Amino acid sequence: MRHVGKALNEYLWQSVIDTVAEGLVIVNGEGFIRNISVFAAKTLGISRESSLGKHFREVFCPSLPPHQCWVSIGLSNDEKIRGHRFRVERSDGSAYYAIANLTPIKLEGEKPAWAIISIKPENAVEGLVQDKSTRKAIFSSLYEGLITINNDWKITSFNRAAARISGWSEEEVLGRPCKIILTCDSCEDECLVAKAQQEAKPLMNVDMTIRHRRGMDIPLIVNATALYDSDDNAVGAALVIRERDPCLPATVNFSQHSPFFGMIGKSKRMLEIFELIREIADSKSTVLIIGEGGTGKRLVANAIQKLSDRDNAPYIKVNCAGIPNAFVESQLFGHVEGAFLDAHADRIGALELANGGTVLLDEVSDLSPPTQYRLLQFLDHGSLQRLGSAETIHSDVRILATTARDLFRRVQTGKFRDDLFYRLHVIPIELPPLRERTEDLPLLIAHFMEKYRQITGKPISEISDAAFDLLTAYPHPGNVREMENIIERAVILCG
Repeated sequence: MRHVGKALNEYLWQSVIDTVAEGLVIVNGEGFIRNISVFAAKTLGISRESSLGKHFREVFCPSLPPHQCWVSIGLSNDEKIRGHRFRVERSDGSAYYAIANLTPIKLEGEKPAWAIISIKPENAVEGLVQDKSTRKAIFSSLYEGLITINNDWKITSFNRAAARISGWSEEEVLGRPCKIILTCDSCEDECLVAKAQQEAKPLMNVDMTIRHRRGMDIPLIVNATALYDSDDNAVGAALVIRERDPCLPATVNFSQHSPFFGMIGKSKRMLEIFELIREIADSKSTVLIIGEGGTGKRLVANAIQKLSDRDNAPYIKVNCAGIPNAFVESQLFGHVEGAFLDAHADRIGALELANGGTVLLDEVSDLSPPTQYRLLQFLDHGSLQRLGSAETIHSDVRILATTARDLFRRVQTGKFRDDLFYRLHVIPIELPPLRERTEDLPLLIAHFMEKYRQITGKPISEISDAAFDLLTAYPHPGNVREMENIIERAVILCG
């Protein structure tokens, strides 16, 4: 970067970043914008001319308090930031979310002199240049699993989706026989790799079941095609695998529908959430689940815990809103006898009891300031002290938290610690209200009808057009929970 800056004049440097099909913003060591690529200006709705020389926060997120600006924090700490989701505010008052990576650049001295920030709107599809590194990026970003196998039936490439579906990482499988890794049900009788080479044409939508690394069966839909070198010699095969969609279209028999850990949905947003849950399940990072009442925040937390490598470890749920503040600290951290008036015996808190497992903080926004501080200390150091004790106890616990409130707004109004907010907001999952995913309504209606048909034993298999129209037109302020209650009541009262 140092040599580029010396060798290229400003015009040529701007031309270089303008050729990159990604939103790039170059800032100096204080966070002031020096360059913006054409792609960034166009896709993000930013004016290059009026932005140069201004601070990144002033242009992209002016309502963000200066001390909370993630660009300034990254530069100050000299640390890379990856996959940061932030709110971009337009001059016309509209806003949207974007994903950013920040890489500090040092020239001389200890502090970064520059930083390169790549930005893309959330869910945007980017144009990518077809070189070797970019092809790898494309393969890694595919929703379908992509596996290539050579003539010795050994795996030569394995993308991120294949790793998610199978439970194996790329490093673990490269060079190993596909039969050992995939353990598919058709390996012995009808190998897809051999069949694709023999027939010299792609095999499409083949049903296949593989064994997940943890032992469960994974039903797949597979496409297989032979691979050839420049001399037309077969050198292996490529498999494109995808899980059979757990969210079936509305035309199927809903009694065969399989929820995703209790969640129903086939809308784009819900499928993205299901995918995100799979990807972050084994992470140790904290997860903040945000959504209105009745959107399924606890179901998301349960799914993360069930899919994680801590699924057999303790999983303790603490309702931060359902018990008085005086007892929340005791429930979380425990106490020793005599710590307060009603402390008649020692008590082990949830964070200590769940060592090696997971703690769910339900409605974390209701924690009192003293409890917020103690929780921050635990997240920072992984240690705690029981109330009334000076003994330090270490505990390995993953924190999941839910909130129905605008936690960032509570930070701005001084009701929630900003440092705790950022420790909890490592992986945010925002659940859409039901009124924003209306394409899921037919699925939900059919699912709950079937559920309460079985519970009540009533032979109800259809819903009238008038009732269906009323249910789909209603905004459901109580979200999925309200819809379920309506259908339960209707089934019970129906003759």
